[in-house]
Amino acid sequence: METTKKEYQTEYINCIIPKQGKQDFIVSELHIKVQELQDVFTKHKKFIESNNGFFSVTLCKSFKDPNKLYLKHSQLVEVKEEVVTHKEQMPDRDDLPF
Repeated sequence: METTKKEYQTEYINCIIPKQGKQDFIVSELHIKVQELQDVFTKHKKFIESNNGFFSVTLCKSFKDPNKLYLKHSQLVEVKEEVVTHKEQMPDRDDLPF
């Protein structure tokens, strides 16, 4: 028996490297590996098309080092979950008295 549920799938975007700005008026500098970013867009083409052409990323900072920044992408996906009944899990335990 299968059921489906939705859960967020997170992927770190390593082709965009955010760094703290060196001056007060610069929040962050982004260093982009263009070919790798194109590969990410190709991988998520269906999602981007269904999301009106948008691909959102979240800028996060490390708990251990607040000066270290990173990007991640999360999207809600359907996950098929196999439901295992008690009889399927322990078929040899049917004759127990409890």
